Amino acid sequence: MRAVDKKGGWVLVAIMLCVASAHAVTILNKTTGQTLLYEDFESPSGVCTNSSDTADYYPDNPPIAVGTWQPYEYSIGNKIQVCSYDGDGSSAPAATLQGTNCLRIYRESGAQYMEFIPSSPQTTSNDVIHLETMVWLPNSAPTYAVQIAFYGPSESDYVANVISGDSGSVLGYDGSAWQATSLSWKKKTWQKWEIDYAVSNETFDLTIDGIKETLPCSSSPSAVHMVRLRAGSNGATVFLDSTGYDGSRQNDLILFRDGFENSSVDSPPAVESADIGSYLYALLSIVSSKLNIRTNDKSVVGGPTQAYSGSGYLELYRNPYDDSTVSFANCMFAGGSVVPATLGIRASFLLWRSTDDYNPVATTGKYIDSIPGHGISKGTTKSLLTDGVFLTYNIIRYDDSYDGYKIGPGYQNVAPTNTFPKGSWVPVEIVWNPEKEESTVSINGAESLVNVLVGSVPDVLDRFVFAPGNGPNLYWIDDVEVEWVYIKPPPAGTVILLN
Repeated sequence: MRAVDKKGGWVLVAIMLCVASAHAVTILNKTTGQTLLYEDFESPSGVCTNSSDTADYYPDNPPIAVGTWQPYEYSIGNKIQVCSYDGDGSSAPAATLQGTNCLRIYRESGAQYMEFIPSSPQTTSNDVIHLETMVWLPNSAPTYAVQIAFYGPSESDYVANVISGDSGSVLGYDGSAWQATSLSWKKKTWQKWEIDYAVSNETFDLTIDGIKETLPCSSSPSAVHMVRLRAGSNGATVFLDSTGYDGSRQNDLILFRDGFENSSVDSPPAVESADIGSYLYALLSIVSSKLNIRTNDKSVVGGPTQAYSGSGYLELYRNPYDDSTVSFANCMFAGGSVVPATLGIRASFLLWRSTDDYNPVATTGKYIDSIPGHGISKGTTKSLLTDGVFLTYNIIRYDDSYDGYKIGPGYQNVAPTNTFPKGSWVPVEIVWNPEKEESTVSINGAESLVNVLVGSVPDVLDRFVFAPGNGPNLYWIDDVEVEWVYIKPPPAGTVILLN
C-alpha cells in the first residue's frame, strides 16, 4: 500500500518490517493459536458510501468466523453500517487504516451492538482469549460512547466489561460499580483497544495504544461464551476498523497520514487533526507560532504558491538567533508503538525548500536557506545522541546534498550535491527492511540509495519526526504518510544471495 496524496498520486517515506500478524476486529485463543473471528469489513454485501445514507449495511462476510457474528438493533433509528467514505475528521474518520471500509455503530435508543458467539465456548482454564480492534470516537462522543465486554454463560455474567467514561476516562466494571482506570480515550483519532482474559481467572488486561492495566473481572471467573462491541449510550456513534492482525500475521496498516486539511489556518496542527495518528510537540520553549498550517502563496519567502494537493500544507520555521523558535513535529503512530525487528514500515512526504539564498549573518530580511531534518524514532531529536532511540535521522544540506546521522562519526553523506532541489515539491521515500537490517531512501523519484542507521535498532518505534535541523530554517511539507508493511517471506526452498 502506498500513500495516496490529495491529487491521487503517491509519495512515500517507508520503513519495512517482517512478522506474522493482521486487520479489523480480531478475536483469538492465544494459547491454542486459533483465530475465532477476523473481520476486516472489506467483503460485505453492501456498503454505505455517504454520511446521509440511513440504511443498514451489516458486516456479513468476515474472512474468518468460527461461530456467529451478528448485529443487534433495539430501535429502527439505530444503525450499523459498513462505510466506504472518508469523513470530515470530526464527525467521522477522515481515513481508514487498512483497505477502504470501516464499521459505524450508531445508537439512537436502547441496546445497539455487534455480537460474536463462538461455536464452542472457550472453557479451558488459563487459555488466553484476546480481542483487538481500532476505535474512533467523534468530537460529539457522549459519556459511555463505546463498550466492549466478554460474557460468561448468561448476559448478566460480565467476565470483562470496559467502557469510555467522561473527560477521556476509561472505566472497568468490578461487579458492583464502574471504577476508573489509569487509561484514557481520545476523540477524533484511531486508538487500538485490546482485551486479554485467561479463562477462569479473576482479572483481565485492558490495553489502549500499548498501555496496559490489569482489572478485576466484572463477575465470577468464567469461560468466554460471547463478545459484544457496543455503542454504550443513546446518541453515541462508534467507528471500528482493523488493527491489521488476523492471528497469523500483521498485514499492511496505515500508522500515520495527514494532508493538513483538518486544522485551523495559521495555527499548529491540532493534536488529533491528522487523518490517522496524532501530533506531539516538543519545543525548547513554548512558542507554537513557528509551526503553522498555511494555505496562501509563500513565494515571497521562496516557498510554494500552493499546497502540493488540496489547500493546506505545514510550514516549519526556525530563526537560529532565537532558540525559542526551535520546534519539532512528532507524527505519532495510531495504535501506539510498533516493533521494527519484525515488520517493514513505509513513510512518505513532500518537502519544499526555500529558494532564498543562505545568509549566515542576517537577522532580518530574507528567511534564507533551510536545513530540514527528519527521522523515524521513539523520541524527539533532543535524544538523537542516545543509542536505540532513532532508527534513521537525515538532513538536507545547503548544497542540496542529503546526509544521515550515525552515532560516533556524525553525519554521513547519503546523496551527493544537487540531489535535493529547492523551489519545488520533492517526494521522499524512506524504507526500513528488517530482513536486510537496511534502510533506503529515494529522493525526487530517483533510484533508492542505502541510508544511514543512527545506531542500534530501537526496540519499538512510535513516530516520524520533522525537526528544524542545524541552522536557519524555513521549509514546508505536505501529504505525510507512514505505513506498517508486511513483507511476504520467500517461497520454501528459495536461496537468497546477499552481496
